[in-house]
Amino acid sequence: MALRRDVHIAESTRACEALRAQLSKEGYRGIDPDALIIATVDEACDRFSALAELGFTDIITRHLHPDQNEAVASIHRLGEVRERLKASQ
Repeated sequence: MALRRDVHIAESTRACEALRAQLSKEGYRGIDPDALIIATVDEACDRFSALAELGFTDIITRHLHPDQNEAVASIHRLGEVRERLKASQ
């Protein structure tokens, strides 16, 4: 079963907090902030593993950072998440 999530895989906890604060102030597409995944690589692995335990087999992602360079960096870090999760199976 697939699940779609808007994500940003950040380089640090501080970067996560800054983006959460920005989106909290500006809002994000009317989406409940709890439905967003704004996390470091380690945190994203934990979140995605928890979703797998609920029965989700695929996570379709949309990168939410408004800065293109940050979004591209998030895509690269998401690749690291994928590799870690694959290795842990």
